Amino acid sequence: MDRVLCGILAFISIQGSALRTDQDDGEISFPKPCTPTETSAYNQVVIPTVSDFTKWKDVLSTATGLLSNPISDADAFMVDMTLRTSLLSYGRLPSKWSYASFGIYAEKGGDVPVLAEIQIRGEVDHKRSKSGDYQEDDCPAAAIYVIRLADRGVGLILSFKGTSNVLDWMRNLDLRSAPFRGSKDAKVHRGFQTHLGHLFDSLGAWRLRELNLLLHSWGVEELDPTRNALDYVLHGNWSWCICTGHSLGGAMAALAAETIAVESDFKPVYEVTVAAPIPGNPSFISEMARDVKPKGGLRIENPLDPVPWIGYGGAKLRSRTTNGMGWVLPQDASMSKASPRNSHTFYHVETTDADGNATCKFYTFQPFTTEGDPEQTALTHYDQLNWMANQKWG
Repeated sequence: MDRVLCGILAFISIQGSALRTDQDDGEISFPKPCTPTETSAYNQVVIPTVSDFTKWKDVLSTATGLLSNPISDADAFMVDMTLRTSLLSYGRLPSKWSYASFGIYAEKGGDVPVLAEIQIRGEVDHKRSKSGDYQEDDCPAAAIYVIRLADRGVGLILSFKGTSNVLDWMRNLDLRSAPFRGSKDAKVHRGFQTHLGHLFDSLGAWRLRELNLLLHSWGVEELDPTRNALDYVLHGNWSWCICTGHSLGGAMAALAAETIAVESDFKPVYEVTVAAPIPGNPSFISEMARDVKPKGGLRIENPLDPVPWIGYGGAKLRSRTTNGMGWVLPQDASMSKASPRNSHTFYHVETTDADGNATCKFYTFQPFTTEGDPEQTALTHYDQLNWMANQKWG
């Protein structure tokens, strides 16, 4: 699969290199990537604290269209949270024998539930292989976090997995347009919409009794054993929602954010993505600008990454119309037109504080060898609770 990814990205990059003039590396000598003091990967990523999720929403609320140079602490926090949360959807997958799983967590050392995690995959696409076994990663997937806020409200975070299997590629290459939610004017990439639709179908099929009991204990939902997880995502009593994802996951995040904004009667819905392709036509982009914060969403990308220039309508060579505001990270020597895979999957983020101290963090969406236990790393800030054992219905 890595070879396929590299080949497709190289093909796209080569096709556009002759005409693209806005991101030309030319003869300029770029600095070497900074030496990281911290690395995050799909199997080495920490679930953020509830306070960091809340701060992320607050920073998103005031985000502007320009990334600070050098990168400020506030902007670095935005990039860090977006990259880390996007990585979670690659590594936090349900058991291969299931299409969904659910966990309740307290802050480390505590016993009060503050966060719930839903791991979901597209059940209709999750099939046995010829050997009779299931694969862990063969279809669309997402990690969803429901958090208890300090003001006793609820925050909702949805992270959509990007391309990591054959079916993902098949949907990427389904370039046909499709009406968005029956609209006459708004059109979207059919493959992205199909992938998201299958995830939403899985959420709709799940009568999530555990989540309903938890929300009832938080004082925000009535007891209802018939309610499904999709109904809560679209119409639940949450305070705000953030949709995020990398690559294909970013495109699904855009479609999900617009869907949730409309279905929730325009509650605060934010979208922030990494290396996301173009999700839809100008009419769809206009609807996102009207309905999704901030100003249609925030896109974070590397220079020379070809993926944000493809998607709806195929490849764009000179200009593009896509959603929201764009932050382009500084270019370094690891990025070139000859190695588009690095530009799409490697992220070096260097910040300098007021005292001139530099910090470098590295994020990779490529396979990564880690000596730690991925589950323990993910739960650095949390303890899992057997909370349901002490609950009664009604």
